[in-house]
Amino acid sequence: MQNIQNQSCFIHVVILGYGQFNGTTKLCLQSVIPELSREDVQVTVIDNGSPDNSAQLQVDFVKPYLRLNSVLLPKNLGYAGGMNYGVGLFDASWVLLLGSDTMLNKAAFEILYQVLKQMQENIGVVGPVTNEAGTCQKLDFNSNLPGDIFAEFSQRSPDTTKLQVPIYRADFFCVAIRKSLWDQLGGLDLSYGRGYYEDFDFCMRAKQLNFQSVMIEDMFVYHAGSLSFKFDPKQKQLIKNNKKIFIKKFPNAEFRHRREDNRRVLEWYTQLPSEQLNMRIYPRLLHRLETAQKDQPRSLIKKWLWNYRLKKLQTNLALYFKKPAS
Repeated sequence: MQNIQNQSCFIHVVILGYGQFNGTTKLCLQSVIPELSREDVQVTVIDNGSPDNSAQLQVDFVKPYLRLNSVLLPKNLGYAGGMNYGVGLFDASWVLLLGSDTMLNKAAFEILYQVLKQMQENIGVVGPVTNEAGTCQKLDFNSNLPGDIFAEFSQRSPDTTKLQVPIYRADFFCVAIRKSLWDQLGGLDLSYGRGYYEDFDFCMRAKQLNFQSVMIEDMFVYHAGSLSFKFDPKQKQLIKNNKKIFIKKFPNAEFRHRREDNRRVLEWYTQLPSEQLNMRIYPRLLHRLETAQKDQPRSLIKKWLWNYRLKKLQTNLALYFKKPAS
């Protein structure tokens, strides 16, 4: 551990890494390092008991950055345990949990920073849009390469909308959480061990305290997706066991498919006041519709029903928008 100071800040960024430092945590850190110049932002990177040489690589990487806090855990505490430890190092208004397999584009943190400064008190969980998630936060892109995806997002969404979309739950690959809510809930539930369902669990517990989760449509974060477990033969069993734990705690929770989650976001758009539905929002809607059209069910009957619903949505949206000139 180095450079840890007991002080308060506005946002405390916690990056949790486990192995493959050069291919994951290093890239994430490089996207966050520009924010070290902000006096009210703290960044902590944690090696969660990596089995390879990632801990030493982390130590070497952080040396030039005096305001980058580095923590080496002697054993893997799981996602919840590692994040709980990191969040406890600083007093903050908001904590930003980042998986090591993420990268922020140049505008992402500034957008988040300004949104959180003006956030309503009843909102406790805030997530971005991304290329890979199990929720409506996922958008479809033409490439798998981070640089290409960043460029496509900027091209397809050139305008700021300031939209905060209510969502059922957030995927915790990247999530901002109000620290007072975090403290009320005692952080992430350790029952889920190495990972899976602790994010869903947190959102449900936040909902019980009447805190809302939202998605910021202007903020994009690249997510490689499940690199820590990609080659783990015990992954399926872990997911199965954790789902049982979750269902026991929340028997009435909705297990929405990602496409259904996305459809509800599109429906939310149709219910916005007409003065808010302007041409700055149109590219976001178009991108979501295209994502929905590509995310087809396998069953022929479900596919027909899905496309029927999308057609109805397109008809409703056409009432507000005229197709831009090509």
